[in-house]
Amino acid sequence: MLKTNLGSTLCIALLLYFASNAAAQISGISGNKISSFSYDPIPIKKVEFEPTISTSFSKSYWNNNAEKKDFDNNQLKVNSNIYWRISYGLNKRTEFGLSATNDLSTINLATKVWLNNGEKFNVAAMLGYYIPLGNQTYNVAPPYKHLLLSTLGYGVIGSYKFDDKNQLDINLQMQHGFDNTNPTQIFINADFGSYFLRDDLFIIIGAGYQQTLGTDINLNKLTIYPGFALETGKQFLFVINSQHDLLGKNNFKTWGLNLALTTSIF
Repeated sequence: MLKTNLGSTLCIALLLYFASNAAAQISGISGNKISSFSYDPIPIKKVEFEPTISTSFSKSYWNNNAEKKDFDNNQLKVNSNIYWRISYGLNKRTEFGLSATNDLSTINLATKVWLNNGEKFNVAAMLGYYIPLGNQTYNVAPPYKHLLLSTLGYGVIGSYKFDDKNQLDINLQMQHGFDNTNPTQIFINADFGSYFLRDDLFIIIGAGYQQTLGTDINLNKLTIYPGFALETGKQFLFVINSQHDLLGKNNFKTWGLNLALTTSIF
């Protein structure tokens, strides 16, 4: 029993270490679904403001053999936060955005650029910069620790419009740090949305895969995001979704709930 508990503790400690040193995905730019961004920027000189309440729960994890294991002593790990996003439409093809956690421990700067005018299929490029601003002690002489913990993300957005009621968005992005502290991560997200019930209710099913590279331990996870978006007016969009981790390796198995309210300020 002691050997089992020790192995479980070491595995969880490694997961916590890599989780704390792995940045989140690009955020700050707009999207009309759940896990992926849409190609189109918000209108020129318009500002979108979006608070998101997020909570997740975990009572198990996947080990190095992709086997699901429960935490010792019937533990349940809970993580809740509020995220804030502000996006601005610079022109017909470009959008800038900023997102931050409620305690300003992290800030994400991002932009997306619409690359083509397609009738069915459209492509955009995205770029993001993650900055840790937590209540920590940082080096003030080279090497600057807070800069070493920052990460740069870049990727491509593909959107396909089947018709006026059905759309598909697929994102591919890569993120890496400026030294070995933050490993390289690859994210693939796909969301399908449909207005098949009514014109103001967008039913969405999303999926996301993440892979961490360049470390001694291999981390990956596959997640689905079912949910819906309700258009409550010309300036308001309410989005609710759940998240369910299906498969993984050296990662927590979580499930959670997210609530977001998107509004146009100008």
